[in-house]
Amino acid sequence: MIVPMNKIFVAVRGKDQDEFMNTLRELGVLHLVPVAPDKAVAGEQTLQKIHDLSRAAHLLAAIEPSEHTPDLDSGAAAEQALDVIQKIPEYTTRLAATEKQIKANALWGNLCRADIQEVREAGLMVGFFRIPVNEIDQVEASCVEDLGPFGKSHRLLAIAGRELDRLSLPDSSQEVEAPIKDLPTLKAEAKNLEGEIKSLEQALRDLANLKEEIETEARKLALEANWTVAVKSGVSAHEIYAVTGWIPEQEGGKLANKLAQAGIPAAVQTLPPNLDEDPPTLVQTPRWARPIEGLFQILGTTPGYREFDLSGSFLIALPIFSAMLIADGGYGLLMFLIAAVFYKKLSAKFGAPLAQLTMIIGGVSILWGFVISSFFGFGDAEFTAAGGLLANIGAVLAKLKLIDGTFTADNVVRDIMRLSFVIGTIHMSLGHLKRSVRYFPSLKGLANLGWAIFLWGMLFVVQTLVLELPFPVIGPYLLGVGAILVVAFTNPQKNVLKTIASGIGDLPLSALSTLSDTISYIRLMAVGLASTILATTFNGLAVELASGATWIAGALVLIIGHGLNIGLAVIALFAHGVRLNMLEFSQCLGMAWNGTQYKPFSSKITKEI
Repeated sequence: MIVPMNKIFVAVRGKDQDEFMNTLRELGVLHLVPVAPDKAVAGEQTLQKIHDLSRAAHLLAAIEPSEHTPDLDSGAAAEQALDVIQKIPEYTTRLAATEKQIKANALWGNLCRADIQEVREAGLMVGFFRIPVNEIDQVEASCVEDLGPFGKSHRLLAIAGRELDRLSLPDSSQEVEAPIKDLPTLKAEAKNLEGEIKSLEQALRDLANLKEEIETEARKLALEANWTVAVKSGVSAHEIYAVTGWIPEQEGGKLANKLAQAGIPAAVQTLPPNLDEDPPTLVQTPRWARPIEGLFQILGTTPGYREFDLSGSFLIALPIFSAMLIADGGYGLLMFLIAAVFYKKLSAKFGAPLAQLTMIIGGVSILWGFVISSFFGFGDAEFTAAGGLLANIGAVLAKLKLIDGTFTADNVVRDIMRLSFVIGTIHMSLGHLKRSVRYFPSLKGLANLGWAIFLWGMLFVVQTLVLELPFPVIGPYLLGVGAILVVAFTNPQKNVLKTIASGIGDLPLSALSTLSDTISYIRLMAVGLASTILATTFNGLAVELASGATWIAGALVLIIGHGLNIGLAVIALFAHGVRLNMLEFSQCLGMAWNGTQYKPFSSKITKEI
């Protein structure tokens, strides 16, 4: 549920300001609203230091610490870490460019420019020429050395003699200057750069031992910045200090008592929010639905204060959609086992809700795998054909199977497609019904009831257009009743004619949008079909390689192929599963997801800060 908020005004004596703010920070219930937002900011230097410390700690977290800890304070360690992290890519780029030069100059061998100059000073003329391969026999000189290919159709020749101007060379020959940096010099530079990179990497491993100290300092400075912003959010006048903000309704009446218990005389006034005000949103997720918080943390979305808490709806719908998109019980089993075995590590790194959500999606995917009889691209027929213990597994899968997940028959594809449309209709109509209940007793609620009815009529339209199923007798009645309710109650006015005209004007585009939204649920079938085809294709390739070449090659194809397919399934989960909830379903509820998150002034600072 979205917790009701009250606007609150608190005034204390000016001399009690620090004690009052300390008490507010310990209570951690008041979301402050700055009286003068342009003044309620921390110093730029403090914010920059917090940013540098946080960034350094984040980057060092991915580095394995060494056995040596530098004798540096957290600020100096963070500064050095950021400097080193910036230098490593620079040095790596320089090393790559030097190695490219070494490769390009390989045909010059260990020839040094100093050696050439020394020979020339001794009176022997030395030159290098780029000559077409088919014209090399035209070269006449006392000493000619073929250094190697110089392009696709040319060679590089080294020619020496007492007087180069008496040489006989083809007209197409071109004199080439020796590289400014010879090969020995380039190799020495590359070696120095490699040494520098190793030193920098070692320095990072040493600095990684100070990660916790850097994080602690970042949190300390964040608390100071938070305090500065909070104090500047209030206003002082005539020996009175006052703040304003938002507080949960159940906490508003307790604040004055808590301040009195702390020995701080205060004037406290709470008011319900006006319709034109937009309080921050505090969502109290039901205990059973808390795993979905992991998804909302990733998306960074917050419903508006007057919108809906969709945590329960998302937790029910998302695993079902995900299972149909993944379309393989074996992949679900892997997800479940990985999340279960590494639960503590995943919870520490990403939070317990996300680890729990992964297990739920994995579990539902396993169940869907039994429904369609598909595990790692193998169905009951393949398991039965393998014989032995696998044949017993195949027999069990055949009994539990409700739909043939191999998608080998047209009627199977049609069945899953039809199921996708039905699920979509249930999903969206529930959204309209939920919105209708919210509007009650307003007549606008009847318009949403109309859309819920209209959706079921539209389902039959989609089935007729896409699946070529006969249009049922009840279809026109559902469309008609739904359309009448929509036209009559979308924008009810005293003037009935204006109401009807407005409703009729909006109906065509809205009906087309409903048709499009219903069809969009076909992605549940399409993506699942693609996943199944990829899995069976990789299985076929692996079998061919194992029988024709070696089982090692077949095993590699299985691992790489199914790994790729699992990665695509995870992408599909966000691209399609989340989309159907965030767009199609949320649109039925009128959700804009433009809320401001409730952030009370508190002594608790998140690790990300």
